[in-house]
Amino acid sequence: MRISKKVLGLKPSATLAVLSRVRQLKIKGAPVISLTVGEPDWPTVSVATEAGIEAIRAGMTKYTPSAGIPELRKAIAKEALLQTGIPYLEAGVCVGAGAKLLLFSALQLLCDPGDEVLFFSPYWVSYPEIIKLVDGIPKAVEMPEESGFRLDLDRLSSAINERTKVLLLCSPNNPTGVTLSREELEGLAELVRQNQGLTVISDDIYNRLVFSSERSAPHLLQVARDLKDRVICLNGVSKAYSMTGWRVGWVSGPEAFILSLSNHLSQISTCAFGVSQAAAIAALTDGEDELLQRLAELKKKYDWFVPALNSIRGFQAQTPDGAFFLWVRVNDFFGKRGISDSKSLAFELLENQFVATVPGSEFGVEGYLRMSISVSDEDLREALRRFEVLSKSIFPT
Repeated sequence: MRISKKVLGLKPSATLAVLSRVRQLKIKGAPVISLTVGEPDWPTVSVATEAGIEAIRAGMTKYTPSAGIPELRKAIAKEALLQTGIPYLEAGVCVGAGAKLLLFSALQLLCDPGDEVLFFSPYWVSYPEIIKLVDGIPKAVEMPEESGFRLDLDRLSSAINERTKVLLLCSPNNPTGVTLSREELEGLAELVRQNQGLTVISDDIYNRLVFSSERSAPHLLQVARDLKDRVICLNGVSKAYSMTGWRVGWVSGPEAFILSLSNHLSQISTCAFGVSQAAAIAALTDGEDELLQRLAELKKKYDWFVPALNSIRGFQAQTPDGAFFLWVRVNDFFGKRGISDSKSLAFELLENQFVATVPGSEFGVEGYLRMSISVSDEDLREALRRFEVLSKSIFPT
């Protein structure tokens, strides 16, 4: 059997690869602490769980419309209005089996072979691979480390050419947690206006997990309503409501695009699971109190964990604007005891200290580790102890 060159060249998910090794070590009895996977450790919001159980009892286990059940699409449109200021109709919303599938499908609709898709670096590990799968050309635009990886419009503008088709945003960013400000978005909007052939996909999957007084992260459409026909919004219940395994995501955007997207999904996935859609309705309509409680708990973790981590020699992190990751500078370890880069440091931490992290090189930038702090306080404290053991063994006083 011959596998296509496209698939043979596909990199496996770095986070899932590390998770696989974590499972192997745990089977052997190793006390592994995993700070790797991008999912909350808290339970699915209770209203969604109960709604899912009731949906099973009610027999919602058959096919649904490819674009999602009308009640969910209406709930999403209501939520999208709060986040973007755009009054989407039901026809402007399409539901799918997870945001990752919808990103793949949306890019397949937008890209012809050889079209370039821009995204900021550091970036989510799956962006380049998904773009390659749709025969696009992934093009990472490095954001300056000295500014904390914030938006550099000059660098972005220089990367745009006649082959550029899509700009892919993620705010808060995975892995840095950097959130685009309104001022940055206003500058970005002007750049989009100057490049009429450019479509923006706004990956909003973390936009409710922000530590400001705002309900959600600032959005491009809030400052540029005139771009509503050129901006596609991608979101889901996975992160904010701790529903990663329920596999419900959605896209809101121009109705003609949504119709084409629904037709595309009807051929590759048929529909999202009806039970999960019922649970998603409950999360969006009645899950706010639990979401805010978990967000407050997450902020408390950052408040004590970041200073404690920064007190250990070799580790340097800043509290992010949102999401549940830390982007930790670790290049002081390089060149010591066989540690040459972030991969070898991550290997050292996992195999000898039994703490799993993800190398920064997988996100396009060397010299960093990504850590998820969405684990128990007990595990975080033990991880700190193990980090200190490694640090003291490499930087003896």
